[in-house]
Amino acid sequence: MKKIILNAFFLFSAITSFGQLILEKSAKDKPEMVSVGKGNRWELFHKNKPGDTSQYCIIYSNDFATDKVEEKSRTIFFKNEGNVLNNLYLVMNSVFLDKNKKIKQYSLKFILGETHVKVERVENERSTGLLSAYYGDEVGFLTYTKRDLEKVFKFLHPKK
Repeated sequence: MKKIILNAFFLFSAITSFGQLILEKSAKDKPEMVSVGKGNRWELFHKNKPGDTSQYCIIYSNDFATDKVEEKSRTIFFKNEGNVLNNLYLVMNSVFLDKNKKIKQYSLKFILGETHVKVERVENERSTGLLSAYYGDEVGFLTYTKRDLEKVFKFLHPKK
C-alpha cells in the first residue's frame, strides 16, 4: 500500500511539475520586428516578410502627452489580413484628398487590430492628419503629414 501511495505521489508530482515547464523558443525561431517604414515620430514594423499576414505594429510618439505619467510612445498591433496595410494607407491618406478637404470636419473611425482608431484632418499651415488611438479610457495621438505618410508606406508603392 505504501508503494502505491508513493508511486501515485511521484506520478502526480511529475504531472503537476510538467505544467510549470515551458520551453522557450530559441532566438532563431522568434520572428524579429523589422522596420518597413519610418516617419518623423512614428515607425511601421513587421515580424516576417512584408506582404505576409504576419503581425505588424505602428510605434509612435504620443504627440499630446502632457504628463510624465502618460506614456510617451504607443503601439498599435495588427495583422495584414485582407490587404489591411494598403487600406490603412488609403484611409490615412484620405485626409489629404481635395474632395475631402471640402468637408469641414472630415474624419473616419475604424478598428485596427484591437485598437479603436480615428483619422481626421487638422487645419493648420501644414495640412496635417491626426490619428487618434483609443486604449480604454486613454487616447494616444499621432500627427502626420502627407510626406511622412509616403515615407512610411513607400514599400507598398515602389517607384517603377
